[in-house]
Amino acid sequence: MADAIAFPAPDRPCPRLHIWRAGDGWELHHESSHGDSWALLDRLHTREDALSAAQKALGIYPSAQMGEVQP
Repeated sequence: MADAIAFPAPDRPCPRLHIWRAGDGWELHHESSHGDSWALLDRLHTREDALSAAQKALGIYPSAQMGEVQP
């Protein structure tokens, strides 16, 4: 299992974006506020592409925060 960068959790639940390694690529996931709903937002070739996509997604989901980002 890979190490993950844990971002501080806010005092209240919020949606989160996660970047995980998936085979030869990377996946960007959206987790609902309470963790009961997940969505795969995109599959990307590089970690840098996934980070860029996450930055854009933070603008689309204004209440979302970064969750886990695998190194």
